[in-house]
Amino acid sequence: MSNQHSEPTESGVFAAYQAVNQHWRHAEQERWSILYNFFTANSILLLAWAALSSITPTKKLALLVLSLSGVLISFLWIAIESRVNNFIKRYGELGETVENQLHLHALGPISYRRDNQGRRAF
Repeated sequence: MSNQHSEPTESGVFAAYQAVNQHWRHAEQERWSILYNFFTANSILLLAWAALSSITPTKKLALLVLSLSGVLISFLWIAIESRVNNFIKRYGELGETVENQLHLHALGPISYRRDNQGRRAF
């Protein structure tokens, strides 16, 4: 058994590129899904808070619990979103490497996401 690494074939690189591209797109979709769920949860909390605050004898403890739940959801969203952003960054960097191996440079969807200053847009 030899420990030498052979160069990947073009079909192997293309298959890897397809997999990375699909993972990258899935991570992007996941980011939007998490944001949508965050807005839905906060909207429900806000509506519940508004409904309770309109009652004449205001339940201050219930309002406090709803407010703290909103803060907790916000911190949870930050943690989850930063994890997804890390996945997107890693998939983007890997995809950019594979695009360069396939000589797609500015033609591929991952390299194309760079903005005019040369920074990565992912």
